[in-house]
Amino acid sequence: MSDFENAMKCFMVITFRIDSTKDILRQPLVLIDSTINVPEISNLHILKECFSYLNESSNVCKVYGTSKYKNLIKKNLSGNKKNYGFYLPVVIKRKKYAFFVKVWKNISEQKTYIIFSLEDNYGFPGYEELLKEDFCDSLTNLFNRNIYEYKINKITGNNFIGLIDIDNFKKINDIYTHQVGDRIIRNVGSILKKINNCHITFFRVGGDEFVFYTEDLTYEKTISYLNKVIEQVNNIKLNGSRVFCSIGMVKYDGLENQDVKDYRIYADLAMYKSKEEGGNRITFFEPEYIKTIIKDEKVIKLIKGLKK
Repeated sequence: MSDFENAMKCFMVITFRIDSTKDILRQPLVLIDSTINVPEISNLHILKECFSYLNESSNVCKVYGTSKYKNLIKKNLSGNKKNYGFYLPVVIKRKKYAFFVKVWKNISEQKTYIIFSLEDNYGFPGYEELLKEDFCDSLTNLFNRNIYEYKINKITGNNFIGLIDIDNFKKINDIYTHQVGDRIIRNVGSILKKINNCHITFFRVGGDEFVFYTEDLTYEKTISYLNKVIEQVNNIKLNGSRVFCSIGMVKYDGLENQDVKDYRIYADLAMYKSKEEGGNRITFFEPEYIKTIIKDEKVIKLIKGLKK
């Protein structure tokens, strides 16, 4: 046993060896030592198996996308890096674990060492909490503008982009106080969080404004989700009255000649059209809307603000 293998016995880790430095995702793992009682990890046969336990509800998977996060790790593990580490949140028998996995290739010995250590061992705020602070809105726990800007520039393919705005929200704040306004926003956020899934993602970008985008979702299914949003928002109690919201959406194909910022403006114009027609409805953007409302000073200011 090497000095390195002996040294690992002093730490709370699960340590493996691979007798190769190539194709390490598929090479047999040799367990050196395990001082952490997580048999499913200790009994891994190949490294690739660990991804079957990946916690898809973790913040890191929500931020990067489960498939993209897996592929990023696999790409780095398949490369020529001698040292590489990655964060691995897993769920095993309904219990959550957070591992840091360190991979070290000893080229001279043609061996690879893989060390799983629990995140708790490090004694500083967890990666999930740090992601939450950076990317989650504190009032609603939805993703915030930071992650929206990150993700919206990476979407490709058949998508819809949209905005949701609470109707007459300024009046709600003026009449019922900002505390009541915050309660309404929290309630709307809770509704959107329950509807969130791998095909439609909602964000709070500020004030009473929420945005969303879809992935691999038909127009009909998108409308179905949004009708559910309106129906549930209407059930929020406000001193005997109902809360309403206006929604605008636009189709975005992610083609090279399409600027996602322009489509955000189109969705905003469609939402503005919903309000113009009485609110509490969904409007799908049509090019003629520009001709009918582009002269409105509020819309001009809106477009200038979005273009910044």
